[in-house]
Amino acid sequence: MKLNLINSLLLVGMALFALLTIVWGVDKGFDLTDAGFHMMNLVEPDHSPARFQYQWYIIKAFGWMDLGVLGYKYLRIALIAVSALFFAWAGQQWIKQQPFFKEDEKLPTYGFFGFILLGSLMGFSLQPTTLSYNNMTVIFLLLVGGGILRYLTLLQQTGTAWRRYLILGVLGWITIITFFTKFTSGAALFAGIGAMVFVSKFNRTQSWISTLPALIAFGVGLGFGLLIHQFFIASIPEWSQTLGQEVAVMRKYSIGDILYRHFYTFFLGLDRGLFSLIFVPIGLFFSLKAYNMLEEEERKPIHTKLLYGAFGITLLYLIGKAIQLELYQSGMFYNKFAFDIFMIVLVAMFALLLPFVNIAQLKKMAGSIEQREVILMTAFLLVLPFFGAFGTRNHLPLQFLQYLFAWFLVFIIGYYIIKRELKYIGGILLGIAAVFGLSQIISGYVFHPQRLNGSLFDQHAKIGNLDRAKDVKFEPSTKQFVTRINKIIKSKTKFKSGDPMISFYYPGLTYLLEGVSPSSSWFKMGNFYDLINCYRLDASDLEKMDRTVIIKPTDQVFSDRFEECMRNNGLKYPDAYVPLGKVAYKETFYMGKEKEYEVIVPIKLLKTQSKSELNQIAEDFLEEGRSYRGIGDFEASIESFKRASNIKEKYVDAQFLMCDSYIQMEQYDRAINACRKAVVWDPDHERAKKRIKMSQAAKKK
Repeated sequence: MKLNLINSLLLVGMALFALLTIVWGVDKGFDLTDAGFHMMNLVEPDHSPARFQYQWYIIKAFGWMDLGVLGYKYLRIALIAVSALFFAWAGQQWIKQQPFFKEDEKLPTYGFFGFILLGSLMGFSLQPTTLSYNNMTVIFLLLVGGGILRYLTLLQQTGTAWRRYLILGVLGWITIITFFTKFTSGAALFAGIGAMVFVSKFNRTQSWISTLPALIAFGVGLGFGLLIHQFFIASIPEWSQTLGQEVAVMRKYSIGDILYRHFYTFFLGLDRGLFSLIFVPIGLFFSLKAYNMLEEEERKPIHTKLLYGAFGITLLYLIGKAIQLELYQSGMFYNKFAFDIFMIVLVAMFALLLPFVNIAQLKKMAGSIEQREVILMTAFLLVLPFFGAFGTRNHLPLQFLQYLFAWFLVFIIGYYIIKRELKYIGGILLGIAAVFGLSQIISGYVFHPQRLNGSLFDQHAKIGNLDRAKDVKFEPSTKQFVTRINKIIKSKTKFKSGDPMISFYYPGLTYLLEGVSPSSSWFKMGNFYDLINCYRLDASDLEKMDRTVIIKPTDQVFSDRFEECMRNNGLKYPDAYVPLGKVAYKETFYMGKEKEYEVIVPIKLLKTQSKSELNQIAEDFLEEGRSYRGIGDFEASIESFKRASNIKEKYVDAQFLMCDSYIQMEQYDRAINACRKAVVWDPDHERAKKRIKMSQAAKKK
């Protein structure tokens, strides 16, 4: 009992330390990539990708609170904590009702809850700290796991039919919400819950007909969820059509590619965390098997001490190997194999149990309803993280960390069973899982936070003149980047909150500057993304697209196809656009090096449009184009000459120099068109006439 008390106090202490650390870091850091994207989904749900619908449920439930960045961070913590407590309570109630577990082996309630809470907080070791579809999936899986446990508990009690059916109906509703949050996880849950309900009921009645009422209750919940979504969230036929169109252009999300990546990355995790150490559980198995084969009188204290000594050496080796492989570290882009330590603990637990199992015991378990149910529930908990992680393109074992609360309950089940044969070892393994879990949360959340410059300790600078950033602390270089971009836009343009904005690679800029991005705030540059970007522009119903502000890297240019797509959607680029300034930003989390970003705005959005000032801007572009010509970058020079010509009326010099640059690039048709325009504006421009003849002659060759 004293050992149970010590274990529980340690587990509660670690869970509280993790929770307090997470709360301490709430106001520190804002990821301009993923966190910015998710915040845009929450504040502009009408202009977010079709595959994400979770934001509508959040807005319906909590929109009245007018939450900002900090509000959604606190909401995430609160929802996970409450869901974890429900899962832990349901798990403990189920275990208490199982005659398979002896009362004197069980952890005190607070120790049980503390351990499960720690496992539920594992998602903070990676992913953005704001509310996203991934951590909403964590919350739904906690509720589903708790609901199944509660259903199994009531299944053993008479007079609880209506409560069981109500739980199954709620599980059906949660499955639908999960589907519209992360449809791959929702589809997996549909199959998993359906199978669990059928098998658990069949286990008790041995009649498949008796399972029908339970399955019908689950189906009613599914139908109710679909009706709620149809009438209060969005039209399901329209959503299906839009989703199909969206998936069709996102070639990298093909099912075949995702399944291949799942298999490949999971095999890497097994190879690195298990296969290379496979002799350890094998050694444990045979040493324990030999000990177990001894007669009772032969198990002298010296033998027991030797057994524990051998186990201690094995544990030290495993811990040393885990430290060597840095499995105590975590973070989305830091340690993709952080999951391995929990797999090692799990395999060690099974290795410890196997020597104490014989054919007679297996037959006894197979004949016992309660013991079959324990096996069934353990199997469901083992695969539950797969349901959450399924569908991601990220490293699959890494994604498991978010959903490892289910395995933490499996660890407790293993602890109860191991304790019967080996008094102290189960608690030690439980402690190892907790220590590594706490270490990974601190490592990933504090020292390797998702796509932030530096650690949370480096996030200490505030931005005072942006409402959406006022409560958040930034790393100084990130603050300077955001502030300078904002100053350029606010001082030189008539940009207003709610105007269209496309910030390439940094949707967080669009959020902080109160812009609205068409269809999705995640825009990237390059030929691969042209189709996706064009789809987003075509699908947008934003008004005043001709006021769209663009923020892009200076070292990347738009393809002709994307420029045409912009023009077709009201963005008269580059004809009616002018760059206002450039800002350098060195970050360590995404591009990995210093890059320069330029702010490009429509001419009509400029605060001043006097002829003399516009002419000066045009002349600046002309000089810029000449500089590019001087270093042989004719493509860049043409872009500058185009902008100069678009700003200043009948700018002959710009047209002529553009023509000359086209000749240098041997694009003679374009050169002829540019020089002809110069001659139209100035019929006496002899040099332009000569360039036309030169280009025509070159074409004939």
